[in-house]
Formats: sequence, structure tokens, C-alpha cells
Amino acid sequence: MTLLKISPMTLNQLFYFCAVARTGSYARAAEELDVSEPVVHRALRTLQKSSGLKLFECVGRRVCLTKSGSAVHAYATQIVSLAEMTNQTFEEERGPISGEISIGAGHNVGLHLLPHILQKWMLEHPRVNINVTISEGREMRTLLFHDRLDLILTSSTENAPGLRRQLVFADALLPVAAPSHPLATSSSISLIDLSKERAILSPMPSAIRKRIGVVEDQYGVRLRKVMEVSNQDAIREFCKAGVGIAILPRATVADDIINSKLVYLNVEGFPQTHPYFLVHRTGRILTQEMRLLLVAIKQWISESNRGWQPLSTNVSFLPS
Repeated sequence: MTLLKISPMTLNQLFYFCAVARTGSYARAAEELDVSEPVVHRALRTLQKSSGLKLFECVGRRVCLTKSGSAVHAYATQIVSLAEMTNQTFEEERGPISGEISIGAGHNVGLHLLPHILQKWMLEHPRVNINVTISEGREMRTLLFHDRLDLILTSSTENAPGLRRQLVFADALLPVAAPSHPLATSSSISLIDLSKERAILSPMPSAIRKRIGVVEDQYGVRLRKVMEVSNQDAIREFCKAGVGIAILPRATVADDIINSKLVYLNVEGFPQTHPYFLVHRTGRILTQEMRLLLVAIKQWISESNRGWQPLSTNVSFLPS
């Protein structure tokens, strides 16, 4: 076998490259990977110089892939994913892991994601005890600060001193209605038309409500709120009963759309990306079992057909 003559590169450079492409920011990529921003800049300058390609360009305040960068990104994400899987294999071959993990999760993740992941993961790692707390926002951050939780999976966009967030995956926010709703048979719906209908919304300052607010500001309209409900599954049930339209994560409504208990509304401005973050205390080193669990989450999301989007790949948000 003859060695290929390739541009010199390192795995770290590819990790940084994928992180900047994913976040659109050198600063956020550095935060995600727990390194300083100058380290990311130096690594990518070296990568671009050695490859002879311009991989990024600034569009407004966002760092975007160039045409060459997009071509490279398709392969770089595969290499990064394989590197993570290889590292997991190294750790698994060292022998069975043991210990305890305390996880905090919001209701959507706790009800629609964790059960699927943990069922398989606990069979593979029977000596690891898992404690799960289903809650929201401030309560989970307080538990994290007091070492009652090791990590949190949340959609909350709030940041706090002493905590580090890492983008892990994304869902999509979908407008839905009961099959009997007048808009259920419409092929295309303007946001103005949607604003005339009764809407069941989550309260501020939830991440979903904030995202809806961004779309409302963009189109200069306000949805007609008739009810605020703090629980997404409860909103879904009110929507199925015909109380009003709702905008919910795809994971919350996927089964009901498939079983024709809810209808996806093709509304301008939607679907919207709904990101999820892994949060842990700054400076805390993730244990082997925590890192293996994170890899398992990413793998399950990649293999799932429920609409979750690992942020290292491109997956259509539109309902199948």
C-alpha cells in the first residue's frame, strides 16, 4: 500500500473546523471545546495555509463555510465521528466501566429521548447507576452548582457564570393542529393567517416561546394567545382536543402526526431549529462514563428517524 500525499492536518484541527462550522462563531466553538479562542484561530489558520484553501468567510457577524469549506466539511464530520467512535472503543476495550451519573433533563428530553438512549446504554454498561431528575431551568442549574447533578440536557438558552454549555443536537419546532381544524387541509399558510387562529403557547421565558417571538418579530405579527401552558405534552393534548393551534418540538408530536391525531401546518417561517445543550460546571472534567454516555446520545440521534438532528450532520427538519 502506498501512502497518499495529503495536506498535513490533525484531528484537533478537524474538531475545531467542525465546531466553527456548526456554531458559526470562533468564540462559541472555543467555549464548546473548552479551549481559548486564539487556539481555535491558530489551528484553523494553519489548516487553511497547509491546504491552500479558504474554508471560512464572514457574513455579517456569522462565520460561514465557503464553497470549498462545505466540500471539506462533508468528510471532516465523518472523520470526527469515526474518531469519537474509535476513542469509545479504546475505552470499552479497557474493561467495563462502573460508577454513577446524575442527569438533569427538561420534560421533552426526559420523556422523548432519554428512555430510548438509556435502555440500550444501561444494558451495555450494567455497572453504572443512573439517576435522572426531570425539571426545568433554574432548579436544575441550582442542583448542578451544588453537585447534585453531573450534567444537564436542556433546551434553555440561558447562560450562567460557572457553567459551560455544549451544543449537542437539535429538534425542529413544528406548527400543528387537530385534523378538524380549518387550516388542517391548507397546503401553505401565511403567518398572518395563523395569527388569526387561537394559539396555545408555552409561557415566557421558555426557549420555545423565545424562538416563536423571533419569528413574530421577523414577520411583524403576533399569534393570538388564548392559553399558556407550561408543559409541552399538555399543550399537545389541548391541541389534539381542538382548543387551538400549537408550535411544539417534532419529538413531542411525531407519533401523533404519524397516527393522524395531529396535522403539520405548512406555515411560512417554520420549521424553526430548536437546539439542545449539554451543561456542566466549568472546570469539571467529565468522567469516562459521562463521555461514553454523550457519545451514545449522539449515535442514537444519528440513527433515529424521529427528526432529531445531531449538530455535526445535516438532517431535514421537514416531516416525513
